[in-house]
Amino acid sequence: MLYSQGSNGTADGCEVGCDNYWNFGNDSGGGGFTNKTEDKIINQLTGKADCVFNKLQSVGVNAQNYYNLMTELFVEFGSNNLGGANISFKIGDIGYTGGRTEYLGNGDFLITISPSMQSSSSIEIATVLIHEISHAYLGKRYFLFNASFRELYQKYINENGLGNHSHDIMNDYLVDRMARVLQEFNPSVFGVLDDYKLLSAQKLFEMSDDKKEELARLKKIAKEIDQTCNEN
Repeated sequence: MLYSQGSNGTADGCEVGCDNYWNFGNDSGGGGFTNKTEDKIINQLTGKADCVFNKLQSVGVNAQNYYNLMTELFVEFGSNNLGGANISFKIGDIGYTGGRTEYLGNGDFLITISPSMQSSSSIEIATVLIHEISHAYLGKRYFLFNASFRELYQKYINENGLGNHSHDIMNDYLVDRMARVLQEFNPSVFGVLDDYKLLSAQKLFEMSDDKKEELARLKKIAKEIDQTCNEN
């Protein structure tokens, strides 16, 4: 198994998905979420996280004139998707506050959100969901034996020698797209796209102290003014 940063119970207070468990050597299935009669997205989230997920889905359905990451969720994991993949979302204990993505084999992915996220602001919950969906998106590319993507992944291993290669790829290729989905989810929380980008970029690279302070300030603002899904 390849364990990314934060695995084996050492997530170091992770607030955005630091754990993704991808079994590169065994596609034997398992996990209890498989439904091969119809490839689909299975939402077993509850409470505020469920509300946020449903609102994020509407961002994908109503995307105007471009192909966003939530639209891509439907394409990559919805009915009759290429590769026959399923993705499930649930609330469960993962040992820290945040999210975790697992590849269960047989085309099935599982995203688990910690119960403690339910007390976070909606934009933070959305950030975790988008982060984990990005992990699943990259994981599907890898496990479908996409040669060009595997070459890219190997390039990161060879050139960077870093532990969490999916985070490196997300930082280089997906942060802008992650941020735009968050801005569409709730454009009133922050004034500029760069603020949403900073929220999206957490845990993808080691931030300077100034960036960490700015991130903490943004989270405080979100907690104070983001009323989305607060009734749940």
